[in-house]
Amino acid sequence: MFQFNYFARPIAWRGDRAAAAADPRAKLVLSWAEHCIECAAPSCYASCDLYAPTEAGKCRRIENGLVPVMAGPRRGVELRFKRWGKLEAQGNATLLSAGKARTTERFTALAARQVHGLGQIVGRFSAAPRWATAHEAFFKRVNTWLERRRKPSDPAPNLVLVEAENLEAAPCELLLTIAVDKARLTRDLTASQLPPPVSIPITLAPGLNRLSVPVADAAAVFECGLPFNFSLAPLGSATPHLILFELEVVFDPDQAAKPVAAGTVEFTAPAKLVVFDLDNTLWDGVLLEGDVRLRDGIRYLFVELDERGILLSVASKNAPADALERLASLGLDEFMLFPQIGWLPKSRSIKTIVETIDIGIDSVIFIDDNPFERAEVSAVHPRVEVLDDRSIATLLDHPRLQGAKTAESRSRRKMYQEAVVRTQAASSFGDDYIEFLRSCELVLTIRPDTPADHDRIAELVQRTNQLNFSGRKYDRAAIAAALQDDRTHLVIECNDRFGSYGTVGFCMAHFEAVGSAPRVVVDDFMLSCRVQGKFIEQALIHHLVNMAGAETAEVFIDFRKTDRNRPAQLVLEEIGFTTGATGGYSLDPRQVDLSVPFMTVRTA
Repeated sequence: MFQFNYFARPIAWRGDRAAAAADPRAKLVLSWAEHCIECAAPSCYASCDLYAPTEAGKCRRIENGLVPVMAGPRRGVELRFKRWGKLEAQGNATLLSAGKARTTERFTALAARQVHGLGQIVGRFSAAPRWATAHEAFFKRVNTWLERRRKPSDPAPNLVLVEAENLEAAPCELLLTIAVDKARLTRDLTASQLPPPVSIPITLAPGLNRLSVPVADAAAVFECGLPFNFSLAPLGSATPHLILFELEVVFDPDQAAKPVAAGTVEFTAPAKLVVFDLDNTLWDGVLLEGDVRLRDGIRYLFVELDERGILLSVASKNAPADALERLASLGLDEFMLFPQIGWLPKSRSIKTIVETIDIGIDSVIFIDDNPFERAEVSAVHPRVEVLDDRSIATLLDHPRLQGAKTAESRSRRKMYQEAVVRTQAASSFGDDYIEFLRSCELVLTIRPDTPADHDRIAELVQRTNQLNFSGRKYDRAAIAAALQDDRTHLVIECNDRFGSYGTVGFCMAHFEAVGSAPRVVVDDFMLSCRVQGKFIEQALIHHLVNMAGAETAEVFIDFRKTDRNRPAQLVLEEIGFTTGATGGYSLDPRQVDLSVPFMTVRTA
């Protein structure tokens, strides 16, 4: 459903009750609203050239807002994106039957209009501006309520259904992004701790389009327990004109991985390896959401299986460093052979473990509380015996896990640990995210600015907040003056296999000497959040050091903290910058490898 422009004349809610009742697909109840790609409301309203107030005083990024329209017998929403405009929905992963979702949407939409009307009445007698957008707060509360209803055993959505009419004469390209909302995190997490964002290009031909877009790759985002968002934005600087009839996220059972039918495979050979999930399997709770408690009897189970010569490991979608630290605190890390913790499918994690320790896939038992994960592993590896978490209570009685308590069995784990210690030492448990970035085929272009860039530079300088390293904002006169000085001005462009992001960054820097060695000073650096987490900051710093020369003694960034640029601070600290004696952040480039090997950097 859409957060329509509630100042517009309402159109009655319509829907086919019989069709909803017969639809086998479960769906998410989401509330799509207009947003800005770079937003720091309300401070940006005073400085941004693009600010256009809505009736409620917010910034209009879609012409006329989301106003319902009738197209024949169907209701849709007509919209034309403005610059920096996007559709966004605060995410939840609670799937409802089509009938329940229809009812929930209907009553939510009706209640939202009443809340809006009440807010307008109260707002007339109150100085608090929040009453003008009371319906937005209501939608967020509904989303929070839905989030709490999700069960860990529920499957993850696997399709986005799009029905849209492209009113333009040419095809329009959009990017659907599903990503953790870092602004709503309750603690600081680095990129390697989070499931990678999923970006999916969507092309709408002129006329009516009906698309089913697979989103199974976003399962880790849905299941991680952290707040996340959906967004749909035009690629580049396009401003497409559309009528959206449907923008739904669903679970279609026909598209899901199917487990092997009972009795198809006979599991009789002794098992050599048991692979466990972590959240709500070995321990109660979800690690990224807070503390967890080891389930009763797990320590004894591990000791007993280890003495029988049964190997143990983990395949978990989790933050690697956090999960390993928790396993160590529980005294379980010593039992684990090559644990696979990250955001890859469980089937791939199991394959990695099996190939590393060189055993047959048919000698593995996998245990997970989540039926989606069990089905995925069973579909990919039908010779792996897959059990739910309730089996842990009787696992020691499993006929395939009897083993034998001998001197050899007791030393088996150590033998395998010695065989993989070299591989373990060379592995970084953040590599899952790096491999994702490598697959994106990132190409970065860093070049001097030209007069044609100045409008885009003004947008970046005025509107960038999260990755504004100096924290400064300039009006157009100040920007024009800065672009005429003798400092180095660099424009940053980015492309990947999905298409062009356009101009995503701007840097002003100068070079000076510290004794006989050069020093790089970054005065201002703004980077669009479109490319957050892609190591573009590090690539730029590497380029500046190359410009200064191999003997560069220091890179100094004039970082000034604001209430919005904490992500920029975290980036600098991850690269290796430390706070300087006079403020800002400093780095000796001779002590840090600043190269970004998975990225192609072009310079001019």
